[in-house]
Amino acid sequence: MKFRPGKLLQATTLKKVLLPDQLKALVFPNAVVDYTEGLFGSFLSQEIKGDNYSISQHHFFINEPCVLYAVAEAPVLTVNYFLKGPPFPQFTGISDAGLTENYYRMYYVPQMKNEITFRKGNYSCIYVSYQHSYLKELTDRHNKLQSLFDYVMQPGEAIRSLASGKINAKIKSSLLNLTRTYANIKEQDLMIYVHLRELLFYHIRRHNTLDDLALMDSHTDRIAALENYIDENLTKPLHIETLIKLCNVNRTDFYKLFKSHFGESPYQFIQNHRIEWAMILITTTGESIGQIAWKVGFKDISSFNKAFKNRYKSSPNTFRL
Repeated sequence: MKFRPGKLLQATTLKKVLLPDQLKALVFPNAVVDYTEGLFGSFLSQEIKGDNYSISQHHFFINEPCVLYAVAEAPVLTVNYFLKGPPFPQFTGISDAGLTENYYRMYYVPQMKNEITFRKGNYSCIYVSYQHSYLKELTDRHNKLQSLFDYVMQPGEAIRSLASGKINAKIKSSLLNLTRTYANIKEQDLMIYVHLRELLFYHIRRHNTLDDLALMDSHTDRIAALENYIDENLTKPLHIETLIKLCNVNRTDFYKLFKSHFGESPYQFIQNHRIEWAMILITTTGESIGQIAWKVGFKDISSFNKAFKNRYKSSPNTFRL
């Protein structure tokens, strides 16, 4: 997804080498970068683009209300992960309320140029977009996804809002992996492909059933509430009985429901959430490994080190280097 200034805005677009110094720290090493400024304010856009996907991050610094254009050069399945700012404005023609911080929304977007009216404020978001050929490739490998392909990419000129939810530790981990620095382009392409698929499959499991992906699963609200509860209580003991009560089902149905949505047991899911959140803290803060282990819910450093190494094939200290 790309953004362009509206017709009435007097704006200038600069390339990466002319960026203001205070914005250079926001730039991905291998991204194509544009910086647009004018009386309305400014915005920094950067994109990592593959043959059938794109990852774009946008930072908006809006001094006064203005109209920008969101541009899709081809039909895509796109997800807007809204990281920071006042409620993020919606596409014209979509009735949903604007996104709030730390939430995402998935859309089908046709080839289009759509007006978006921004209010005064600073915004930050990441768009991950999957093109027609990407979804077709997945369908060829996983025939159960055919209904997803048919539903999401059905021809049409209207933007469709498909799903939304909270950005949790799992999603934050995937986004960090998509935008981190890799040793070379070949490694970057490989790892991005892996994490793009991981992220898309996560959304499929969370919001849909493979038998009828056009319909939201009847347990989605319960699962979303359960996942939010786990995210907000990672530092505390999480008891199965409490989780079962939140879902309002019996124990057998709880385990079946959990496995069908997340693809793993409650213990594995919670453990992975804790390790993924720890990985984010290790790479983005200066806190000690012991502090991080405690913060994500581990009682002792040895069990944390073992779990981290099992997941990332590296000790926490080595991973930080």
